Amino acid sequence: MEIIVSIFAAVVAVLSLFVSLYVVWKDNGRLKIGICSRKHYESDEYSYVHVEVVNCGQRSLSLKFIVGEYLDGSTTKFYLNPACEIVTLAESESYEYKLGKFDGPMAKFRDEDNDNDSELKSLALEDTKGKTWKVKGSESAIAKVRASKHPFGVRTHY
Repeated sequence: MEIIVSIFAAVVAVLSLFVSLYVVWKDNGRLKIGICSRKHYESDEYSYVHVEVVNCGQRSLSLKFIVGEYLDGSTTKFYLNPACEIVTLAESESYEYKLGKFDGPMAKFRDEDNDNDSELKSLALEDTKGKTWKVKGSESAIAKVRASKHPFGVRTHY
């Protein structure tokens, strides 16, 4: 009888451990990030990428930068918000970011540290704690925009 009680106590302890781990995992902020290329209504060419970020966790997350990786292997950080403010997402809140074909982060131009021009390859997001969240599918979405023949001087997104 004592063995059955001991086994039952061990099973209950293991189950409570898994329940506790699940609650902790569910409590943290988690991002669901989607990206797609969008065509311009006039030129019918891809003119921008549209990134949508949703906090699927229960804790708020504060995002600060969008991180661009370039074809030459370098990376650059840009503020997500044009006013250089932190974007805080509570549970189930979303944020949209649009990056046009001719917007600044799409290309990295020569400067004193870099002898070559380079084009954007992929995107990631960085929160205020320094954690990087990769944007899955960003390479193919950006490649479509990069290869499009959308004319310069025509607005890419609204």
